[in-house]
Formats: sequence, structure tokens, C-alpha cells
Amino acid sequence: MTSASPLASARRTTRVLIGLGSGRCGTTSLAELLNRQPRTAVTHEYFGYDLPARGGEPFVDALLDLAARSGMDAYGDVAFGYLYAVEHLLARCPSARLMCLQRDRAETVDSLWRWSGPRHHWTEHDGLEWQCDPWDHCFPKFGLADKRAAVERYWDSYYAAARAWEQARPDAVRVFPMDALNSESGQRAILDFAGYAPQDMRLHVGLRLNPLEKARHLTA
Repeated sequence: MTSASPLASARRTTRVLIGLGSGRCGTTSLAELLNRQPRTAVTHEYFGYDLPARGGEPFVDALLDLAARSGMDAYGDVAFGYLYAVEHLLARCPSARLMCLQRDRAETVDSLWRWSGPRHHWTEHDGLEWQCDPWDHCFPKFGLADKRAAVERYWDSYYAAARAWEQARPDAVRVFPMDALNSESGQRAILDFAGYAPQDMRLHVGLRLNPLEKARHLTA
């Protein structure tokens, strides 16, 4: 009889936690909330702009390998790009828990539009009109020259996909409003879904990590 592989063992003993969200929706604060929990290590955008919108499966594998070696009760990362590799993630780690934050559509679009500045991540371009950037390959493309329209399409498609996964795998994927981070009940709902017992939850209502956003207590 062969012994279980380190990764298989990690799946039994280490909860894999993944945070999702379009960006500009509280993901930095979600990572911090999760990282405050006992015996938990959760990073924010661990792979940075290396995680692509297409072909992200090797990065999922790498994250699961990190979980296998972590020795933690819970381990994970928060980044919008994991949405495009959910099928692979859940195939390799069915017990993973994916928490997706959703901010108001107009607020998110405005924030992404300002954040991107002279860049247009949501269309293929040659760098003549828009500035080329390492983040370009991280976002899906919609063939729209109008950047605001493309960002709107991005928001719509992102949350349509997240809701579809929530419906297909309610045990593994849950969409939370960004404002859930602003209340004790909201934080408890997130942590409960992530697998923490009520007595172990470490709440931090009012946590705020992105001072540039003024519309909400918690943004990222």
C-alpha cells in the first residue's frame, strides 16, 4: 500500500482558500481578513501579473503545491485571474473554497477606468493609442476600442461567470457583496463559508487598506 502524496495530504488537512473579484472591489481587504485568522496564510495576487486570463492552470498547480508545503490549517491567494481557471482548480482540489467580492457595477467601472489610466487591458492593441502594460494579458479581450464600454463588458462577463459557478458549485463558490466586509455579520458569513468555527473567527470591522477609494469603508 503506497502512502498518500504530499498534495493529497494537504487537501485533507489544509483548506485552500481563493478570493475572487473584478478588481477595485475589496480584494486586498479580503486577503487581510482571511490572513488574520488562526493558522492561516493568504496572500494577495501572489503571482502578480504573471497569472494570465488564458492558460492559468500551471499557476493553480503551483499554488496547490505551496499549500501542500505550508503546514497551515488554511492557505490561499486572492486574485481576479483565478476565475478563469476555476474548472481546473476544482478538479484538482474539490474542497477549495472560493469567495468572490462584487462591488456596484458603476462604481467598479469608474474605479477601473481611472486605475487603468492610459492603458486599455480589455482589447488587443499595438501600443500606438494605448500604453502597453504587463497586466494586458491578465484580462479578457472584448474588441471594443471604447475603454469604458469594454470595462462594462468585463464587469458583466466576470460576474456572470462567477454567478454561474456559484449556481453549479454552491458548496465551493460564493459571491458576496463588497459591503459584507463592512459589518460583523458580513465578515462572519465570509469566514463561515471559508470554514472557520464561530469561536475562531477574528473579525476586524472597519479594516481599510486602500485609502484612494472613498466610497466604501473597505475597498481594494
